[in-house]
Amino acid sequence: MVRRGALALVMGLLAPFLAPEDAEPADASMTLCGRRDLPETGVPGDVPMADQRSGRADLGYNCGLAVVGHSSLGGRGNNANMAWSGDCAYIAGAGVAVVDVSDPADPKHVTTLHTGGTEASLETIHAVDAPDRSILVAGRYGIGGANGFPGMAPVDVFDVSDCTRPTLLSTIQFPSNVHNLTLTADGRRVWSTLPLQAADISDPRRPVLLGSPEPQIAEQSPHLQYAHEAWPSPDGTRLYIGNQNPFEVEALLVVDIEGWPARPAQVLGGVSWPAHSLRPMQIDGKPYLLASDESIVNYAANGCLPDKLTPFAGVARPAIIDISHEMLPRIRSQLRLPINDPKHCVEQLASGVNASGHYHEVDDPEDTTFAMVSMWNAGLRIFDVRDPDHPREVAYFNPGRFEPEAPFQGSPGISWATGLTGLSGLDRAWAHTRYRPDTGHLWLTTATGGFWVLELEPQVRDALDLPDRPATHPQGAPARPPSTRGMAATVPSALLPTYCAISTARVL
Repeated sequence: MVRRGALALVMGLLAPFLAPEDAEPADASMTLCGRRDLPETGVPGDVPMADQRSGRADLGYNCGLAVVGHSSLGGRGNNANMAWSGDCAYIAGAGVAVVDVSDPADPKHVTTLHTGGTEASLETIHAVDAPDRSILVAGRYGIGGANGFPGMAPVDVFDVSDCTRPTLLSTIQFPSNVHNLTLTADGRRVWSTLPLQAADISDPRRPVLLGSPEPQIAEQSPHLQYAHEAWPSPDGTRLYIGNQNPFEVEALLVVDIEGWPARPAQVLGGVSWPAHSLRPMQIDGKPYLLASDESIVNYAANGCLPDKLTPFAGVARPAIIDISHEMLPRIRSQLRLPINDPKHCVEQLASGVNASGHYHEVDDPEDTTFAMVSMWNAGLRIFDVRDPDHPREVAYFNPGRFEPEAPFQGSPGISWATGLTGLSGLDRAWAHTRYRPDTGHLWLTTATGGFWVLELEPQVRDALDLPDRPATHPQGAPARPPSTRGMAATVPSALLPTYCAISTARVL
């Protein structure tokens, strides 16, 4: 018997719904710079080689986003993904850094968590504030298989009701690898990926493993082996998840999980698109997903190569996907940067810039105005998405280049090769980003720069029809405060350049 939605799923995967290859890039002329900002000097999204040689790249670049506060996190470098609760940010890396942002102008790194799950969490971190609980989860990050240690994929569960003092409540020992973590909106279930697994934390001191719906989903769609980020709908009845593997069909799926595990998971529909990162949106009352792949091998992450090679080459560009008809999702447009256009291949090779999307967030999932996309060496980019067919970039912040600890000669060949290791000193924005509508502030973490509190400048708020908020820098400000000048870039560990790569042993 054909399961409900199976025929529609096949139709959706084969239908010509992919965004056209010649789709217009975001119009960089629409960015709205403050008088004192330091805009980009070349192709939008690039950090030109001339700037890297001259030192201009050390000053950073901004347009419409100004720095309100900053913490270097002790200069530890290799900062990874970020979660948040209340007035606190939690930043993965060499332990989870806890940052008190109650004073946005002076965020304080108050402690670093070192537990089984937090010690090497990288992408495996998430937090929610529900009406009756505030929960943080952080797990030992792994790539493929059982993390090399069967039964040793710990995920720590913390109570963060007092956000600066996380209290460890329990540790979930997932039977297989954990790569990415997502909590449901009520903080009672946690999903992990690669492979897809779930645990019930209704009693956070006594987690209960629930198993995996992946075998049930595989019966209806065989394209879920490398699903990277699973995102449940606010009511917990849907799971949005997608395959990330260029060697087979990349399928973003809408899955009915109401009543699971007592009731089997049902695939409702899908579309041929990868889903490394995804977030639900509501625009004019219609439901959408913002979904993208990633491109993690820096020297190959450029417009010289086809996007279809992601995550190993080419450019990852987030897509706006209409899910008003769950059985037939439809791609409406993509968020693009000019530097990633094939016509700028030479410039991108010369600078060694990876300007791919990695993680993204939206300002309000129930009434969405803009998207915040972390785009590696191009920094944080802000896109107006109110017209789903014609998104446009309106602001950006890129910390630029930090003084590298290793010598950097600044030639195109060196830059192209060292793009993989980060030795060029270009900072990397790749974490999830928070927007606080009450203050108009954005929270960003970057690999070298640390933790940043940014504000949307008044002209950008006006253009987005957002309510007025007090501005620290009403006329903008230079991209980086003087306290960040002369900071050294930390040479990445051997793991970081491939932290999101699908295990080649399992793919090739």
